[in-house]
Amino acid sequence: MAASETGTWNITVKRGSPLVLRLGDATRAGYAPGGVAFVWTGSKAFLDVRGGDETRPLAAAGSQASSDAGTITFDTNGRLTATIPASVTAAIPKGEYRYDLRVEDSLGVPRYILQGYVTVEDRVTKGGGP
Repeated sequence: MAASETGTWNITVKRGSPLVLRLGDATRAGYAPGGVAFVWTGSKAFLDVRGGDETRPLAAAGSQASSDAGTITFDTNGRLTATIPASVTAAIPKGEYRYDLRVEDSLGVPRYILQGYVTVEDRVTKGGGP
């Protein structure tokens, strides 16, 4: 699938907060570019966040046990949830990074269904207290 067919969603996350993406609906299908239904059953998913020309992602999530730090789950309502925990975002320097979300169907056919930029910002208020 060409990158121009992939959906784009830019995200802003505060350092030390989890990055969470939720896709899908109660029909147990997501939608690939062009409105074609994509059924999650038997699928695997992978999310990478990279900056510049790094060969290793700054953060990653996957539906397989080999994931670096985050998780991707498919719930009983057909939603895909990708999570990169706060402990990982806390270690990422402030800046703008690229990401993509790839889903492989039960036959191993990959679809890049979402891409964009992740902007990591510092918190304004520092220190303890409410």
